[in-house]
Amino acid sequence: MRITLIALLCCAGWLQAAFESGGVSIDFSLYGPRKVQPGGENLLVNGSFEGAEVTLSGGPGPGQWRGHAHVHAGTNTPEIVAFRQEVSSKSQRRIVSESPAAGQNCAAILTPDNLRNRFKPLPMISNKISQFVAIVPVERASKYRLSFQSRGRHYQSPILSTLSVFVTMEKKSPETGRYAQTKETAQHRFTLDNEWQTHSIDLLVPPGSERLDFTFALYGLGECYLDEIALVAQELSSGIDVRLHPAQELDQIYALGEGLPGSLDFTFQSEGELQRKALQLLVALPPGFTLIDQRDLNPLLDSTPLPDGGTLCRFNLQRFPKVAFKDYYLSQAAAILVKSSHSASDRLFPAQYWLEDGDWKGSKKDFNFQIIPAVQAERPKRFRSAAMVGHEFTYTAGGAGNQAFADFYLGTGMSCIHGAPAQVAKILQAAGIIRYKGHYYLANGFRIGPGNFTEEAKFRMVDGNPYPRKICPVEVYKRGEYYRSQVEPMLEKELVTDDLTDNFMSNWEPYYLDGKGCFCERCREEFVAFMPQEDPAKIRSSWPQNTIKEYGEKWMKFRSWQHGQLVITLEKSINSLGKKLGKDSHFVPEISWNCMMKHGNAYCKQYNVLDYMHDLPWIEPWGPYFVYRYSQVYKYYPANHLITYLAAGQMKDFARENTAAGQNQPKLIAFPHGSQGNDWITEPEAIANEVLSFFLQGWEGAFSYYFPRGYDYRYWSEWAKVNTIIARHEDFVYDGQPSDSQVEVQPLTPLLENLYYPPVWAEGEGFIGKVPGLHKQGILQTKAFRLQDRYLVAVGNFWQRGEVFFRLKVKDLPQDVRYSVTTPAADCGAFTAAELAEGILLQAGALRWLFVTLSPAAQNRAAGLPGVSQQDLQRLQAERLPLILAACQDEKARYERYMALEAAENPVNDFKSIKPMENAGVSLQVDAELLQISTAKYQLSVDAGTSGRITNWRSGGVDVTIADPKFGLGVNAFWWPKDGAVVLISGYLVKEVKKVDDGLAVVLSRKLSPRDNAYLAGLELTVTQTFTRDGVTVNTAIQNTLDDALSFSFRFHNLLDFFQVKDKIAGKATFADGAVFTRDFFEKLFQFAEPDSDLEKAFRMDKVFKTTSNTLTVTAPWTTLQLTAEVPADKLQCYVFWDSVKQNTSTFEPIFKKTILPPGGKVEYYTRWTLK
Repeated sequence: MRITLIALLCCAGWLQAAFESGGVSIDFSLYGPRKVQPGGENLLVNGSFEGAEVTLSGGPGPGQWRGHAHVHAGTNTPEIVAFRQEVSSKSQRRIVSESPAAGQNCAAILTPDNLRNRFKPLPMISNKISQFVAIVPVERASKYRLSFQSRGRHYQSPILSTLSVFVTMEKKSPETGRYAQTKETAQHRFTLDNEWQTHSIDLLVPPGSERLDFTFALYGLGECYLDEIALVAQELSSGIDVRLHPAQELDQIYALGEGLPGSLDFTFQSEGELQRKALQLLVALPPGFTLIDQRDLNPLLDSTPLPDGGTLCRFNLQRFPKVAFKDYYLSQAAAILVKSSHSASDRLFPAQYWLEDGDWKGSKKDFNFQIIPAVQAERPKRFRSAAMVGHEFTYTAGGAGNQAFADFYLGTGMSCIHGAPAQVAKILQAAGIIRYKGHYYLANGFRIGPGNFTEEAKFRMVDGNPYPRKICPVEVYKRGEYYRSQVEPMLEKELVTDDLTDNFMSNWEPYYLDGKGCFCERCREEFVAFMPQEDPAKIRSSWPQNTIKEYGEKWMKFRSWQHGQLVITLEKSINSLGKKLGKDSHFVPEISWNCMMKHGNAYCKQYNVLDYMHDLPWIEPWGPYFVYRYSQVYKYYPANHLITYLAAGQMKDFARENTAAGQNQPKLIAFPHGSQGNDWITEPEAIANEVLSFFLQGWEGAFSYYFPRGYDYRYWSEWAKVNTIIARHEDFVYDGQPSDSQVEVQPLTPLLENLYYPPVWAEGEGFIGKVPGLHKQGILQTKAFRLQDRYLVAVGNFWQRGEVFFRLKVKDLPQDVRYSVTTPAADCGAFTAAELAEGILLQAGALRWLFVTLSPAAQNRAAGLPGVSQQDLQRLQAERLPLILAACQDEKARYERYMALEAAENPVNDFKSIKPMENAGVSLQVDAELLQISTAKYQLSVDAGTSGRITNWRSGGVDVTIADPKFGLGVNAFWWPKDGAVVLISGYLVKEVKKVDDGLAVVLSRKLSPRDNAYLAGLELTVTQTFTRDGVTVNTAIQNTLDDALSFSFRFHNLLDFFQVKDKIAGKATFADGAVFTRDFFEKLFQFAEPDSDLEKAFRMDKVFKTTSNTLTVTAPWTTLQLTAEVPADKLQCYVFWDSVKQNTSTFEPIFKKTILPPGGKVEYYTRWTLK
């Protein structure tokens, strides 16, 4: 009995380990910024925006809010000037009473969505409010805390989207009377959320400062609401603060691998003026822990025994530059390498650290060591894996740390390294590790060369002035004198002379120079040669002031070609230099993932990857990144990393589909996020998941950016596991045949149903738009490969907080073969082809990839794997089912809260509660999210969720409305003023479905938000669609819920199938007075009332006609069906037919007279449609 019990317990332990429930080992949602309530006098005036006298358009004096919008463009072409004026007129900053964080009001910064199509490519836009705050100058540094609350959203647009808070500190010059900065302007970025979030920023103000300037800037298109802004003086802390990154801000645990070293990073913050006499970092190591080495900038002063058997280590911090003591600057962290003799266990070992400087002693801070099992990793032979390391591993020459870290790194299974310090690089080179590094003077497109540019080599802007430290592209790709004498020797020194790297992999974000040049004479002549079909004299006469205006798109293509030639030249130079040592060296630019997505983001338009892709053996596209800034509130989304997996596949497809026969297809190295900035972090399991996602999509490598930067062995062990998995399966992925069609995965436990994603990627646009098909994808993904007679099936579960048990079915296997089924951690038994077609039970943990290998049973089975039966998995499923159900319930509740917040923008209708109805020959049924209306004469759909439109209207087999994803019949829209010109495509709430005298009516409602249109926000629309036997009446009532009157001109937007071209002819509209509209593929206006220049000149019309009729009949030659439209004559101004050669059909839009709607006022419009 005892032996059986022990065997069962061992089996249970193996089973739990082989099929772990998954999830993240460090749950960021448990941590976050400490909520500090400001105490003391608020020095910032009207930060709560209460009172009738408060305005956001005040003057420059202290205590007044002022605001403006800005277009960040490098040129002042007439088009940019006009666009700046439009942004100025359309963007808004106002005080509103809608849902403040406290009190009655809050501030709203609104940049409308309809600016996206006004200028292409869309430049950077910022919309901001600011206030000066006078402070009393003092002789020493002072401290203040700025706190505020924010909410809002970014609209999807191809530009940077963020809320930035800028703080400028100034002092007036007694000589000039002008203010000058006492400290570099600080920028703090925040993400916007539907819910109010509280933020705080601690400000260290230099001595003598007399005023602070605060700016709250909304970048991109969107809306931002601010409230409870406060500035409160704080007591300046004496001395310097230190923190263990990132453990101090998380669980305060640093995990070491059993028998392995680990690097601890300490960062600093000096609130007052930095004064160091003999600054020291003290670390009290518990018994059984040994210091191996330390970074060269924090040498060991001494180590002494402690009473408990531990060791007190003192490190000198005097060598660090001043910047290391600002804002916990992670790039200049003190680092120590520590090892332990303890075995792996759950035990925690208390440790402490603090600072001392002479008589001053900082407060002691606690954390715990933990020892976890070491992972014996295998190294991939084909897939390139690496950490992008920083200065933390720069040990003293000959120090023990160099060899200790190199040995440790080799044990993780990494095949490459990025940024290795010199001594570590030499050790790893001898072990066969491929080395990469960046270079400060080889970055971001045009920062090439160590300075001292010749006049000819300088990058010149439109005014002829050189852009600092930027090189002319012609100088590079023509290999000019400066390039040959300065750039190539710079590269040769590190690649050949010092032999510190094998490849250059550099950050490559040249977007800051969009539209700025180079406009030198050499570039002019290159443009002439690039445009042989154009008149050279005309090109030269327009250069440079009018080049963009005259040649816009062509010049951008030229600029992209130039950039491509520059990149190709760097590759050739580096490859040629590497051959001097017999190395296969390459230039690998780190480009944005946007550059390799099919959506063709304008973000990359002047740097098209296709202009150089086929000449580079390797490219590194970075992103998308999903990070947590522990100085901000954590925002959970259940399936973020599914975006990475799908984007990885689409980028690989992009490279493949754009490579013709005979062309080189570059190999791709991913850059999954590790640690960035001073507080951007990622979970260990998230990194592992993304690396495997890139691998399964066929990428040839992945480097963690940056790594480890204070991360402990929980992170390294995930990388070690990933390297081992890849090493064992890379031949399947690179040599096997895709076999996805043979595989089916059937979930057997409840699964996350509702997926939602961060609304906007920082560079602009939403993920739904940037990753086509994302909204159609489920939480489970599979990839399958066949290699000879073996199969690999990888099942990915992207649900971060829930595991899934599933039935894996593999069909079309040879019927006479019995297959052994294994995972990296378990032998799941042998099965016939018929059994595998029927399906076997398996499990994937939360945020995990499960690799399943099918091999003919006669082959040697993996040694040492524990056997797991189907019965074992059934018991495990039953055991874990309650936790899975609880996770589903938690996600459901979370989703309902999320959707409740979204409902204000996009009402969520309960279609299940709408019952079928029939009256007077009209019937209504619910079909998913559409209301289906039927009579003996027609059928149509009401789409409340998309513009409240009428669509799918057919009569006797004839289409009345055109098929369109957004538009249809009776879509509400506004024509004037220009700021209010919009077609409303948002969703409506179904308020009522009811019987009326002659049929049925559907009542819809929507209160317009700034996302709909900033000018019209606050209007409430009630749409009554009445359906009778032979027609439809659409009535829209508009009520003003604002405190001020609002002027506008309303219109209905309609798309009819009658106006389509069929057999080279289209239908027509005939007014009752005989006037006729026919398609000539340009815009036409039919005047009805006395001309109104505001309305009839709001948009350019190619032709203007007249009519005296408020009714018209639409006909088409392919049908006898006729459709009559009637609108109210007393409110009608004109009709517009908006048309072009690009449109399938013309619009039909009755435009109504201008109205001034007072507060609380109401106005109604209708169109009555009748079929004949």
